[in-house]
Amino acid sequence: MRALSDMDGQKVWIPEGDPAGFAALRALGVAPVVMPITDVMTGLQTDLLDSVSVPPVGAVVFQWFTRLKYVTDVPVAYVYAALLIDKQAFDRLSEDDQRVVREVMEGIYRKFDQNGVKENRQAMQALMENGLEMVEPQATEIAEWRDIVLQSHRDLARNGVFDSGLLDRIDSLITDYRNGGATGAQ
Repeated sequence: MRALSDMDGQKVWIPEGDPAGFAALRALGVAPVVMPITDVMTGLQTDLLDSVSVPPVGAVVFQWFTRLKYVTDVPVAYVYAALLIDKQAFDRLSEDDQRVVREVMEGIYRKFDQNGVKENRQAMQALMENGLEMVEPQATEIAEWRDIVLQSHRDLARNGVFDSGLLDRIDSLITDYRNGGATGAQ
């Protein structure tokens, strides 16, 4: 999609339980289609979906690229993982053991991040080699998309879907990152 007008009426997959993504797609004039990840291929095969918002690795792993023609290299989805440890169980560990758990897990997640960047580059290359056409929107279009999405997030915060202070903090970190600030330099 090169321009906002290209999105009109598009039926785009959105995972279950993603109110921010749903609102963002709606604000962009897209018809979000909520379904579990297990149904996306069927949705693409039956024209229930026109497109998906997914990192390149996901498009390759799930073979969704076989049902698509175009790829837009604009980061719109963030895939994340978390290891949750019960606080009471963690508190039972000695301070030294807690430190070790933190150090080990930070190293593991840092490696996940590094590998993710490399794997997405390789997956993007595979998408191109398999005939998908790269569509590159203009910088002004991307800025317009970001403004619309940010406003949809502010509307959700105003309606209590999530904390506006947290949204402000996240927006500040993203701005700092994009400007190459302390957060972005890491």
